[in-house]
This record gives sequence, structure tokens and C-alpha cells, in this order.
Amino acid sequence: MVSVLQSNPSLKLKWHYLEFCQKILGHQYVITNENVIAAVETATFETSQQVRFVIQPGSPQEVQACLKAAQLFGVHIHPVSQGYNWGYGSQVPDENLSVVMNLSRLNQIKVDGKNATVTLGPGVTQQQLFEYLRSNYPHLFFSLTGSSPYSSIIGNAIDAGYANGLNVIRWNHVISLEAILPSGELLKTGFDALPNASTAGISRYGLGPDLKGLFRQSNLGIVTEITLELSLAPAYLQIFYFSIDEEEQLGELTEQLHNLKQTGLIESNWILLHGYRILAEVSQFPWQETDAQRTLDRNLMLKLLRQQQIPGWSGV
Repeated sequence: MVSVLQSNPSLKLKWHYLEFCQKILGHQYVITNENVIAAVETATFETSQQVRFVIQPGSPQEVQACLKAAQLFGVHIHPVSQGYNWGYGSQVPDENLSVVMNLSRLNQIKVDGKNATVTLGPGVTQQQLFEYLRSNYPHLFFSLTGSSPYSSIIGNAIDAGYANGLNVIRWNHVISLEAILPSGELLKTGFDALPNASTAGISRYGLGPDLKGLFRQSNLGIVTEITLELSLAPAYLQIFYFSIDEEEQLGELTEQLHNLKQTGLIESNWILLHGYRILAEVSQFPWQETDAQRTLDRNLMLKLLRQQQIPGWSGV
């Protein structure tokens, strides 16, 4: 290893970064295990990118230190919150031979019950926030996505994700955030940037330009904290399901749903799923009936829908 490092200065710098992270974070939070690395390099589609190792900082200060050192050693950092971005790349970096920064240890929650807001880190999962609110603030409500209960709320919010129920467009309810720039500088948006501001965490706009949008679906920094609006728990919640079988009915259906939404009779969002989507959730691809083709022709799809008693389109 020594001879390899001496002949490759770039690799030597990367090795020093590993040692630096072990010193700052502790060896248990710098993961080089081959099985773990192989899992991190795996997505729901074929990938070729290799991961050097995984680091797990436990505070914004440790994130800062790791980013500053990465600049010095010329290391590419790929941040993930929980790493459950299934279907969109999972934890696999865009850049080959990157270091994956897993932020799951940043899982603090702070709720302002009076103003109905929550401040949380990227490691906070849907399940964690649900249990926290149920135990401490049962009058407050937070809409969830259809993903895993162990997926990250921040990851969903800053990647322009949506939830189900009330306040479905997550980004529309972001009040402020804290991000660490590649230089290691910590940036707070809105009134959170002003010391002792009484409107911090309440008002979404501070003095001057609103910088939150710079971190929506971007790689300009690592978001280590976010403040979101919560809702009051509804006194009554009614869920209803509907379906149609013919595509010719779609126009009238969407028009009627639009009218119900516009008049306020439906406060939440509505979801319309093609039968093929539901078929994929309840069964595996019928390779034996497709002659090894990778696509499902319409006649076979309709046959499978009938067998599973799945409507052409289902809504909730």
C-alpha cells in the first residue's frame, strides 16, 4: 500500500482524508466494510460508480470539518440523509470514487407547539416525527408520503417531493433552513440568520433576498436543518376510494375532481393511479408470459388486471 501511495499523490491525499475522518468522527463512523460499501453502490438499476468509504457525522460542526478537509484533499462528497431514495439512485453518487456522507445521525427534533412548527435534521424519519408528535404534541399533524416510514423528511422536502393529505407540497411549507457550503461555511436563511431575532423559525422571509430556493434540488450545499410548518390535527378525517375502467372516463373524472377541489369540498390532494402501477405493487413481472420481452403488451396487461380484479384507474 505504501508504494502505491508514494507513486500516486492523489490517492495519498484520499488516504489522508480517511485518516482525518477517523480522527474527527471516530473509527466507528467511518465505514470501509466491503459489504456495506457494496450496498451503498447498489441502486434499483445498473450502476458502475464506486464508493471509497462512508462517513457519518453527528453534528453540523462535524459536517463542516469534513467538508473543509474534503476541499483540501480533493475529495468528492455525496451526501444522503437516510439513503432511501429508491428509484432515483438510492445512495449511489454521481461522481465515481466519491465519499458518501450519511447524515442519519443528525436526527434532532424541536417543536414549537404554539406556532405549529418543527425544526429537524436530515436524519429524522417519518416514523420518528410521527411518534414524537403523538407522544408530545397530539394536537399537531404532519402529512406523510407513501414511502418507507424510515425515509427522511428533509430529503423529501429539498428534492421537491410531496406528501399525501394536507400540506402536500412539502417545499411550500419550508420556513427556513440551515446549510453548509462546500467551503465549510454555515449559512442560515431568513430571520434565523439574525442573532436573537424573535421571528426566527416563524417568518419565512428575512431581510434581503430569500436564499432557500438555492438549496432546492441543488448541490450548492448540505442542508443540516430545516424548519417546517405543521397543521392542526383535523377533528374528522374521511378517506374515500374511487375507480374507473375506461380511459374515456378520465376527462370527466378529472374535471369533477378539479371542481371539488376548487370549491373546497376536498381540502387534501387526490391521487389517481393506473392499474399497471397497482399491478407492479402486488405482483412480479410475468417473465414466463412475455417471451423474455422487457415490456408488457396491452392485451396481457388487461388480462392480468382482470385476474387480480384491479380497475383500469384507481383513486384516493
